Amino acid sequence: DANWFPDFPTSARQMIDFYTDSGGPSVDGVIAVNATFVADLLTSLGSIDMPEYDRVIDAENFLFEAQKIVENEYDQTLNQPKAFIADLAPKLLERLRSQRGEALITVANRLMRGLFERDIQIYFTDETLQKVALTRGWAGQILQSPLDYLMLVNTNLGGGKTDGVIEENVKVDVDISTDGTVTNTVTITRSHRGIPGGLFTGVNNVTYARLYAPEGSTLVHASGFSPPDRSLFETPNREAKDDDDLLFASANTQIDETTNTTVTKEFGKTVFGNWIQTAPGTTSTTTFIYTLPFKVKPEERKTIRNFLRSTLGLPELSRYNLFVQHQSGVENRRVEVEIHLPESFESVWSSSDLSSVIFDTKTDGTLSVLLEPVSL
Repeated sequence: DANWFPDFPTSARQMIDFYTDSGGPSVDGVIAVNATFVADLLTSLGSIDMPEYDRVIDAENFLFEAQKIVENEYDQTLNQPKAFIADLAPKLLERLRSQRGEALITVANRLMRGLFERDIQIYFTDETLQKVALTRGWAGQILQSPLDYLMLVNTNLGGGKTDGVIEENVKVDVDISTDGTVTNTVTITRSHRGIPGGLFTGVNNVTYARLYAPEGSTLVHASGFSPPDRSLFETPNREAKDDDDLLFASANTQIDETTNTTVTKEFGKTVFGNWIQTAPGTTSTTTFIYTLPFKVKPEERKTIRNFLRSTLGLPELSRYNLFVQHQSGVENRRVEVEIHLPESFESVWSSSDLSSVIFDTKTDGTLSVLLEPVSL
């Protein structure tokens, strides 16, 4: 529940605060591992016997059995629903340590892939170690980009375990006008593949969606969103204190009166937030439209390419760059980008085929386009 911020170092500090405030000892760091990665890792490690739970856990049943135990089968008197995870962890680590030869190489490759794809995220309280994690891309931090940036963050709040049966398509239409103004239309289509009434996945998916864009972006329109009924929200105890990180994020919060979209600034980004609800067997479609705080214009850098073009009397080139950062743990998301140019521009080079730019859901993606003015 502390994992609210998509910037993992911020969430990790929250976890440490919660842990120590509840009586736990000081810690040297936090390692977060997605449950789907554990299942993937078990394909290499093999099954693990859990006689105290009368189960043998393997790659095929880990997610389902873990959910059953954590949600329904734990000792109600002891009230330790996550004890199963604590009991499994040392056996998993012992199996990791016992790997040798080719099996060790296979497991090591899976671990490295997990770090690369942010299925494993690491935070250290030691500044030197944390700098290493940040430099190597293991820290799960929100990344900075000088040009266009997009990160869609979905947070399940009261939606059961339905994220695993949601198929999500994100269409990004980038419209560049004659004067270089950029307007992005982000359409999010979520299809709920769960069966109504099914265990864990047969309930309404309730998601608070946050779209991180370049700082200074301006919301034009938002549609298709559906906030939960206000009666479902609990009122905090009077003794509760406001969290410093949340206070900082909400200090500049604005609410778009027309769409009830929340607009904040976090981690050097402008963030648009609103609610999406998707019932089993249905599809929801929502849209954010916003303009960027900068325009596509000729490059100001003094490069050899620009010098040669100027010497030859060729027009100066303009550049559009988009960096898409993926959310840790998202499995079934497809991001498609389409660039719309005015007649006064044409593409002379792009890092991808502009007719079909599709980003992998497990890794970050970058699109670069060089534009040349056209004489009309």
